[in-house]
Amino acid sequence: MKAVIVTYIVKRGYEKEFEKILRKHWKVLRSENLTTDQLPFLLRDPENPSIYKEIFEWKSRSSFAKAHESRKVQKIWQSLMKVTQDGGMEAANFQRI
Repeated sequence: MKAVIVTYIVKRGYEKEFEKILRKHWKVLRSENLTTDQLPFLLRDPENPSIYKEIFEWKSRSSFAKAHESRKVQKIWQSLMKVTQDGGMEAANFQRI
């Protein structure tokens, strides 16, 4: 199991759309059996409201690779790229202890 913290820099005016896409993202990851039952966490920077942090857990080490093979997940990731700034998505992986 690997915890992921993803930083998103959302284009101004796209915040509501981003949040809607991200809620769908979580549903798709669960339906594809890629994440744990731990509810995902979404944070928004109060000083810079275009910056979000998403925290969730992959179900297994191979889940990330499986996500890259899923057309549903890829479609969501493409939608996220459209509402974030260029280079505005950065993931960091952690081991839960």
